[in-house]
Amino acid sequence: MLCAFPGSRFPASNVHGCIQSRDMFREASTMSNAQGSMADVQPLLRVPDASSESFRRYFEGLRSRGVLPEHLSVRNCGSDTCTSGKGIFSQVDLEKDALILREKPLVTMQHAENKWHCLVCSHCLRFVGGLEAQLLHRLDRAKDGACRGSSSANGGNQVTCDEVGHAMYAHSTHPDGLMFGDAELTSFLRLQILLALKNGSKLLPHREEFPMPALIPCPGGCDEAQYCSQQCAQEAWEGYHSILCVSQVANPSKMIEFYAHADETNDIFNLAALVVAKTVLAATKYAKEGASDEEAVGRAWEPFSMGWKALWWESVGLPDDVPISEEEDFRNQLQKLAEDSLEMLRHALEEPAVRFPALFTLELWGNIIGMFELNNLDVSIPSPVEDYFLFIDELEEPERSKAMQITQPMLDALDKAYDEPCSGSAFYAVHSCLNHSCDPNTAALLPENDGEAQAIIQCLKPIAKGEELTISYIDLDAGWEERQEMLADYGFHCCCNRCQDEHPP
Repeated sequence: MLCAFPGSRFPASNVHGCIQSRDMFREASTMSNAQGSMADVQPLLRVPDASSESFRRYFEGLRSRGVLPEHLSVRNCGSDTCTSGKGIFSQVDLEKDALILREKPLVTMQHAENKWHCLVCSHCLRFVGGLEAQLLHRLDRAKDGACRGSSSANGGNQVTCDEVGHAMYAHSTHPDGLMFGDAELTSFLRLQILLALKNGSKLLPHREEFPMPALIPCPGGCDEAQYCSQQCAQEAWEGYHSILCVSQVANPSKMIEFYAHADETNDIFNLAALVVAKTVLAATKYAKEGASDEEAVGRAWEPFSMGWKALWWESVGLPDDVPISEEEDFRNQLQKLAEDSLEMLRHALEEPAVRFPALFTLELWGNIIGMFELNNLDVSIPSPVEDYFLFIDELEEPERSKAMQITQPMLDALDKAYDEPCSGSAFYAVHSCLNHSCDPNTAALLPENDGEAQAIIQCLKPIAKGEELTISYIDLDAGWEERQEMLADYGFHCCCNRCQDEHPP
């Protein structure tokens, strides 16, 4: 299993090339700030107290749906980090290595650059389509100058799998020593394999050992999303995608512009858009049931009201390659990027932005991204393509050699990162309530084998009934002073038992 904790996702290199003067920034942000000031966003930024009706209703709802287990409770606390707020407590004695929680994310996304490597469900990040589809997806994007693999690219001749596989294997073992990794053969290999894959032949032996769900297209007809099941497609459509689908929005060019900007600057904007979309759709539902728009927004926002928040451009850690003298410009540029992103989303979703203006303010947008910075888990799901090639390599002879006549040319045609896992980011309702300790009693893990972006909380030591569950937000190998510097990005000074032992007050 893979341990994960929050961390900065913003690539500092994207900032250096586009820093503008503060005068230009202030001028560009006038419209956004003026529009944002017309909506009262402060009620959405307050974290509900444990005694509040919204707090009780939300966590009782999580328990009734099986998200919050009976053996855990969420309540206000004065944790050992010397901060007051909510925390998670055990209601039973727990043994070391016990699995305390398995949780699906409220929102999750695949990183933009990873979409070139892995074909996964847009809702749960499960690999889809089968091994051939995964290879086709990767090769179609890895080719360097070869055509897209239509039959006309080969003079109209259909290439059979056996012909391609055996011919390429024979060529790869040519006495002159030519290997398919050579640059002059790479395009040829990719083209031939693409042709065979697109012909629909079953190239891969033992493919039945690595089943994957069939690819389900977006119900709205866009090319931006695909799913592993009708259930995921329906949940995504009803939950958020129906108003983000480029085939359905009133201004598709603006939606495409938003996605392109996010992919080029910081794809966490895509995840923030899911939060806004989920809240808009839920608020619309509550309004239809009789609530005022303001009441409907407050109710719809409850799942995200519980997460600790701060403005993204203020909470993100300063990258090592940005000198202190440039910190102000760096943070101004982050704010400008967030503002530009929000403006594009506003134009794409004009009707919801007019009806629910508080959800489209720069202050809330910045706090949503900051919430991700402070709470999200990195998601990494191993590729079944890697598992498949390892499986073939471990077969007994002569089955191994027979299978490799087909698989070795494909492996040679793939780029070196053929084993790239699905990588992304996710925000979890219960996990986000865990407080930090430099001597934590639990760890947040990601499962390797079930293929979904679920978070798992596991005991690192025995936990007594009534004890608070804690995790580490940072690298625990660091010394006291370095740990405090890293935790300053989260807005607190740690006073856990370990910190007090290493640096008494």
